[in-house]
Amino acid sequence: MAVIIAGLGGITWFALELLPPVLGFDDTDNHAVSLDYLRQYPQFYPLAGVVLFIMGIAFVVAGFAVSDALAPAWAVSLAEA
Repeated sequence: MAVIIAGLGGITWFALELLPPVLGFDDTDNHAVSLDYLRQYPQFYPLAGVVLFIMGIAFVVAGFAVSDALAPAWAVSLAEA
């Protein structure tokens, strides 16, 4: 489940990063254009930050889940002993 959440978070974050050109701000490498975008649409950067935070938590959980699933059989038997 955590892998799915992380994947969906990545897609959401990517979509949020593509919004400036879609909204007409073609060159966000230019500081003036980037600041103008932030003035007009201030809600998207905090939303992208929340998505990245949730993705980070999901990746940690997924990492532990995958490490348990990929553990060698002898390591699991030693842990149970």
